[in-house]
Amino acid sequence: TDEAVARWKLALAALAAQQDLRRPPPTFWEDTRAVIENAGRRGAFAPLRGEIDRLLRTYVRRNGPYRVHALLEAAVAAAGAAPAGVEWVVDLAGSAPDALAFLEAVIESAWVGDAERDVLLRRMIALASARPMAENTHRRWQVSLIEHLVKTRRFGEAQQILDAISPEERKSRSYEIPRLETLVAARSGKLDALLERFRREPEAAQLADQLLGVAVRLSRDGDRATAGRLVEFVRTRQIDAGDRAAATFLGLAEALLDQGEAARALAVLRRMTVLADEPFSNLDAAAALLSKYKRPVEAREFLDADLKASPWKAAARRAAAPPKPEAVDAEALAADPER
Repeated sequence: TDEAVARWKLALAALAAQQDLRRPPPTFWEDTRAVIENAGRRGAFAPLRGEIDRLLRTYVRRNGPYRVHALLEAAVAAAGAAPAGVEWVVDLAGSAPDALAFLEAVIESAWVGDAERDVLLRRMIALASARPMAENTHRRWQVSLIEHLVKTRRFGEAQQILDAISPEERKSRSYEIPRLETLVAARSGKLDALLERFRREPEAAQLADQLLGVAVRLSRDGDRATAGRLVEFVRTRQIDAGDRAAATFLGLAEALLDQGEAARALAVLRRMTVLADEPFSNLDAAAALLSKYKRPVEAREFLDADLKASPWKAAARRAAAPPKPEAVDAEALAADPER
């Protein structure tokens, strides 16, 4: 009602007077949040928008992001539609002493969902690109936007950003662009084409750490098959280039097992026993890997070979095995239950 709106306007005027004090009372922040929240809940936000905007704009101009999170959360909720609320926050940021720093603080607020994050990231990228000497900041938030687009399954938009990066910038960002390209390709089902491109590029040999990092992330998210394809690509190239570390062979075998390629994994492990540095010392590791993937029959091949190569291990295993329970004479036990 008009009377209720008038009372809220008086409350907002009192809050504006409080923030003009050298030191506002401790209740200022909670009272401001409550007034904005209640106005939105009672459908009175529209006639109070001007007063709320002036109150918040003055606060942001003087204080930047200091204790602003709850106030903005209330304002966004009161504004109703998600785009209108977050666009209001972006506009308020223009009143802050440093708009980019303000948004950098706001973007981690609990009320920022996927839709709000998208708007804030794009504004932050625009602000950073307009600043001299802010190249690293621009890149950091551009990476965040690409990752956000992947998370929200907007792979086409993520790829458009990557495609717009110049060859010169790609070269200077070789430490991160291939990782992002691989992540987008893996999530969008276009990994084969990207790996084929990497096969043709000599410098792709330097990408092992980035590709393995993406594989770890995919595996953690439950996509072990795609992660396995990435690891297979990296480990195969390393072995072809002369890497004879047992860990490389074992990594390739595990990647193949993740893809359901047990026969190929077995061939890699057999090859390891011939080519790897100190091959006989890794037979038990091969058996353990196969046992992990529920392949006891294949694991037995390597366990037997390990015992032949190191016969003393048989005695050690027998000594470590738990003792077998003594045989019980059933007839004697029946005749003498106390025995």
